[in-house]
Amino acid sequence: MGSMRHTLVLALLVMSSPLIFSEDQTASKRLSVYPDCKRFECPWDYLRNNLNLVDIVRDPGDADIHLLVILEKTSNGEMYSLQFIGQTIFKDLSFKTSYFSPEDNTGDMTRKEILRKVRLGLVPFLLDRPESDYLSINIDTENQEQLDHIARGSEKTDPWNYWVFKTEIGMSVEDEDRRDKNEHWGSLNANRTTESYRLGMGYWREKKSQSFILEDGSTLKDDRIRQSITGYAIKSLGDHWGVGLGASQRKSTYRNLDNSFRIASAIEYNVYPYQLTAEKALTFGYFLGHTSFDYELTTILGLDKEKRPDHGLFAEYDVQQPWGFISVRLRTSQFLNDTEYYSLSLGGDLDYRITKGLSINLWGNYSLTNNQIYLAATEASNEDLLLKTKALDTNTRSNFGLSLKYSFGSIYNNVVNNRLRGSGFTRVYD
Repeated sequence: MGSMRHTLVLALLVMSSPLIFSEDQTASKRLSVYPDCKRFECPWDYLRNNLNLVDIVRDPGDADIHLLVILEKTSNGEMYSLQFIGQTIFKDLSFKTSYFSPEDNTGDMTRKEILRKVRLGLVPFLLDRPESDYLSINIDTENQEQLDHIARGSEKTDPWNYWVFKTEIGMSVEDEDRRDKNEHWGSLNANRTTESYRLGMGYWREKKSQSFILEDGSTLKDDRIRQSITGYAIKSLGDHWGVGLGASQRKSTYRNLDNSFRIASAIEYNVYPYQLTAEKALTFGYFLGHTSFDYELTTILGLDKEKRPDHGLFAEYDVQQPWGFISVRLRTSQFLNDTEYYSLSLGGDLDYRITKGLSINLWGNYSLTNNQIYLAATEASNEDLLLKTKALDTNTRSNFGLSLKYSFGSIYNNVVNNRLRGSGFTRVYD
């Protein structure tokens, strides 16, 4: 058996050796581009297939152009900020552009428009190169009406007055011989975003039911409900300030909340202008609120309902750059009528390119949670521990992680081959 296994491995190596050593090692003379997508997955294969005049490389140190694409969510779609950062002989040539993808766009429509923007952005880098002999500009005359609007400087009227509505309903069912689970959920949201105001309201509800047949033949059941209603209004005050007022209702079996209602206000200051949020932001803020609680079970403080004012501070630092990104978040809160009850959380993410092919990613969160006034007075059962059906008494929460990524090999491998990519034929079990 062992000799057969060794023979098979040797045969695979012999079969693959022509592929390993017969690749064309000739260095590419074409313009090289490194796409660097933040907050979403780059469509690598699509770019390789459709950017014929340039090479897509795997490392920013090998690129003539570092293409930084940053995704920002909006109330009715997604905004993609594209930064063309020249390197090597183009180090003095850099600029920005953007593309807005409406909510109802498909993934294919979005990637085609991003590709169109990338092609346009590469033109200044290609003008003084031989490839410029094969470039041309075509005007889409089918959209002549829109072009006329642009030429006259007029704006289209919006029948919805910037309001965007989203709704979703769904369900999932899982069934095995000894356990089953079903979920139902639904949501409705409305948002209006302008330079001066951001308005929003929403409803969300989820019900999850599980049942298990234990070894002794008995059945364990778990039913959980979560529901929330929110509304807010946020006003812009210049390039650095924002204020807001909001209210929410919440129901949660997990947190022993039969019903809760909250109203709160907040103010925030951004050291950088908000227009630069896609690249960097350093914000500081303060909030003040009041919440009424109705509990499903009597709490550890012997209460079935109560009202509490609270306040807190928050701060966040975010940077998206060619070397990677960093995000650090701090939040504190405290009940004003019982100041010994408070919470503090600190979290962050770091993705940093150390050198060619090598990058490090760190993430972590740490919280002090001395404010769990909602905990039920009854002891949590073993089933609650295993199924996470109820919040547990804890003074701290934490999670940390670290990963190192290293890649090496050809920097000009632009070939796309998707054969058997999703088959999973090397796995015994899914």
